[in-house]
Amino acid sequence: MEFAGYLAEDAPDPRGAQRARVARLGVASAGLVPQRHLEDLGVEGIAASRSSVGTEERVEEVSLSRSYTLWRNPDDHADPVNLRKLDDATARALEEQPLFPVPAWLDEARDRLRHPSLWEAVQTHWIRPGGEPRSVADRLIAHAEHVLTNVYREELGLHGDAYWAPPVPPAALQRSRVIVDGAARDALLLDTDPFVLALGTELDDGRVLTAVIPREELPFVVREFLSDIPEPR
Repeated sequence: MEFAGYLAEDAPDPRGAQRARVARLGVASAGLVPQRHLEDLGVEGIAASRSSVGTEERVEEVSLSRSYTLWRNPDDHADPVNLRKLDDATARALEEQPLFPVPAWLDEARDRLRHPSLWEAVQTHWIRPGGEPRSVADRLIAHAEHVLTNVYREELGLHGDAYWAPPVPPAALQRSRVIVDGAARDALLLDTDPFVLALGTELDDGRVLTAVIPREELPFVVREFLSDIPEPR
């Protein structure tokens, strides 16, 4: 008789397959510059659309989402200031001990839930040359609404039929500047939302970088970027 429903202690870390998938797509991922208060978790979200041309399948569009763990006191990870307020369901799940030994990477992922994060904070958007581009404004609004819908459900009163965060009005975007690879470039800024601040810019190779950062964590985040960051090992 076989039983299913739990991971073996030697189950492979799925981040390896995720990194291999990113590598196969061949799209460089942008991200925040390395900094004391952030631990780069790498690309945790991939959205890719494909089309068929005869017998050939080609990638039309890719969006890569990069996340970070935030350490308010990076010199002492055990400092209670590094903990976040947990909802009841998450707190109960973390208090329960697994019935079977679990892989080290799963223990690590469970522990990360105790700490604040910048979930899918930086997205990199690529479209095949010759494809129909989307504007920086459209990308930035979509990214902001995505984070608001998934992270701020309780604050926005989202439940039942009210699943999506209220639309971000395009008029809320303003012109700004952002540092990428050490140089200032034109950008769009969303600075009117009570929960997040968002930035977007087009990179030299046509990729679009968007970033959505929780307002309460802004004092800990240096809002400068690199256009190409290798995946963490």
